[in-house]
Amino acid sequence: ENLGDTVYNFFFFQAEDGIRDFCLSRGLGDVYKRQGINAEYMGALIKKINIFEMESSGNQARRLRKPEFIKVNEIKPDKTGYNVYLKVVDVQSDVSVKRYDNSSLLIRDAVCGDETGVVDVRLKGESAERLQKGKVIAIRNGRVEVIKGHIRLEVDRWGKVTEEDHAINTVGSKNVSETVYEKVVANRS
Repeated sequence: ENLGDTVYNFFFFQAEDGIRDFCLSRGLGDVYKRQGINAEYMGALIKKINIFEMESSGNQARRLRKPEFIKVNEIKPDKTGYNVYLKVVDVQSDVSVKRYDNSSLLIRDAVCGDETGVVDVRLKGESAERLQKGKVIAIRNGRVEVIKGHIRLEVDRWGKVTEEDHAINTVGSKNVSETVYEKVVANRS
């Protein structure tokens, strides 16, 4: 067969051992994993890191700070990581959802509040079981969701709900969840 004046170039690259194995994403980690780790070097490196952390914090160990609790009337749509004490005023609905492993997940909606007002709350799982009328709860590291223009307090997997002895004698009448929020899109021209 006549190929004419066409020149074909072929390039072959030799891969490192094991790199041709099937893996969705691996980077160069396996190329270096065969290199030994010097325990003395790693120990010295960890000591240097610890000394640096102590120097940067004033030779003191990091201290946990007390959480700052806000009131219901301070809750805004863009708020995340809030801490608030709430008294459960009314439990509105219980829904049990079947999961993929045939276990059930309890979802409970309630109206909760403090002296400054009330707000809608939705909790799931073990947290939902703490929503009982008349009890006082603390939501730590909660988040605000905007559902159909209205805010609702929720707790995701990084949040925590506990029953508290904090005294909330009266509950305000202003419902923060009745305020309608709309999404404003900035004009980028």
